[in-house]
Amino acid sequence: MDINIMTTGMVTPAGNDENTIWTNIIGNKTATQLNKKISFTSVVSPGKARKMSRFSQLGLCAAVSSVNNIGDAFAQMDRNRVGAIFTTGYGPLETNLEFAKQMIQDEPDFCSPTVFMNTVHNACLGNIAMELKITGPSTMLLGSNHFMLSKLILEENKADLILAGSIEEYNEELKESLEENGLKSSDIGEASIVFGLARASKDRSDNIKLTEVFSFGLGFNPYEHITVDKVKESRLGDYLKVFFENNQVDAVIINDRTSALGQFEYEFLSDRAAKCIIIDKCNDFFGNVLGCDLGLKLLVAKLCLENNTIPPSLNTKQLQYSCFGKVAVLSTEITGNYSIAVLEK
Repeated sequence: MDINIMTTGMVTPAGNDENTIWTNIIGNKTATQLNKKISFTSVVSPGKARKMSRFSQLGLCAAVSSVNNIGDAFAQMDRNRVGAIFTTGYGPLETNLEFAKQMIQDEPDFCSPTVFMNTVHNACLGNIAMELKITGPSTMLLGSNHFMLSKLILEENKADLILAGSIEEYNEELKESLEENGLKSSDIGEASIVFGLARASKDRSDNIKLTEVFSFGLGFNPYEHITVDKVKESRLGDYLKVFFENNQVDAVIINDRTSALGQFEYEFLSDRAAKCIIIDKCNDFFGNVLGCDLGLKLLVAKLCLENNTIPPSLNTKQLQYSCFGKVAVLSTEITGNYSIAVLEK
């Protein structure tokens, strides 16, 4: 079953709405808010904000933005059939480190209960559910493909709308750790992005559709120092071969080419899918957004499909392409989870 993208909401280094992001991409205005916390406006009162972690506020801001973008359609929905399926690579890391410092420096009895309750990944979804008054299927995944679970829930008619989101909060200690372990792309971007997904229907024929999404394990941590030879030793080439033999796509968004995975994907596609347009410069606009990688790549695919354009700024060849209708996205997670998703118009 095809799934419609009804709406999106986001907080990213390239902008906090689709128009700003697309303007920056076509104008080749690369991200400046990398390796730091980005600014966004809280969507709750100061009193509520004090009880939430910044991680939760990032997710809530994107979720509220996504439902605001569909206006009356959301207001008329049965909130019992609206759910939220989110994922993250590292969760509320700032909050967890703050709690750890309190535990080390003070007696446990003096630790902040507000900080403690926000160390749980799912606290974010609790805040989203309460603010939007939704009671459908909801959970927070860790380094997993939230689009797969969202699609399954919709296919089984267990919800009418799923807010499929991802959040990654910037943390300086994490950045240093990733660099020490061999991550070449040191420009880390924080982000939160939410897609409102619903079952495809005739009255939604103009929506961009999520037609394919699946994942498999690579058998190694993609953020550690790995070589192209190590990637070749895995079964990634076999999976990609089967996928591209059975799916005709016009363009594909790959991993950053500073990584061994990105290099392997580029070489593979250049040899076996010569007619396929390779989009390899998403990181120029968002940085390495870790657990938000799949979501932000799908956002770029959506914008390219809606505008019928792949700008020169998104590909190494610096060429502009048009007249296409199907884009594949390749993405990876800290857990070694590798995902492939396809959008069509």
